[in-house]
Amino acid sequence: MKPKFNAAIFSGVSNVSFLAINLVLLIAFFGKTMMRNKDWKDPVTLITNTLPHAPENAALHAIYAAEWNKYLQANPNTKNAAEIRNKITAAQEKAIKIYPRYFNAIMDLGSSYMQQSRLEDSKRLFKQARAVNDAHPLSHLYLGFIALQERRNEDCITLITTALDKNEKCLEAYRLIDFNYKQALIFLGRAYAFTGQMNRAKTTLEAGNNRFPGDGDFMKILGGLQEQQGDLNAAMESYQRGVTIDQNNKELRAGLERLRSRLGE
Repeated sequence: MKPKFNAAIFSGVSNVSFLAINLVLLIAFFGKTMMRNKDWKDPVTLITNTLPHAPENAALHAIYAAEWNKYLQANPNTKNAAEIRNKITAAQEKAIKIYPRYFNAIMDLGSSYMQQSRLEDSKRLFKQARAVNDAHPLSHLYLGFIALQERRNEDCITLITTALDKNEKCLEAYRLIDFNYKQALIFLGRAYAFTGQMNRAKTTLEAGNNRFPGDGDFMKILGGLQEQQGDLNAAMESYQRGVTIDQNNKELRAGLERLRSRLGE
């Protein structure tokens, strides 16, 4: 007698095989997902694990440096700070090597060199950035900072006034952030004072005081410059104005107490 074909048996076998195959695939994908989740632990880890897949991507190297820089700012006392700074510099250098006209990477590397007191290297890079995008105010501003450090006060005035002028005319994306704008006014005020233009120094620092209400640093700088020049009454007035708007500024209070002692009040 001819044996009957039992479709149910084979149907069951097929279902078991199908489930087994899917289970294997599910386990494999689960493992892959868990491994990838480790990459997302933090931005530094993510970029570190992504770089080997795109080693010639300039933007990735720049982002890698930026993320390490954020980490270092959040953890300034970390034991391997020197090693991290080397990683940051190496990544910025790599980004520029891949794309020599990468403005942000050039500026970031110049800033790294400034922190390492490598002023000549910083100047070279900021000039390179200026050549790439002269309309951007930041390269002019940082060259002005270096000029003041080197006591080239007239050059500082020219460079920072150029930066502020370009800041008014440039694209919105190029505009100086508040921190840089504040730095520009403080450095410009100092440069004016160092070249004997005290009235311009006062006007510049008072403009900063008006632009950043509640920030006593401008009156602190102005008071210090006036005190250095022996104009103690004007310095006293500046310190008092500063303390009025920024009561928690310890340096302002110290300056005020110092002058009161000198003037016998």
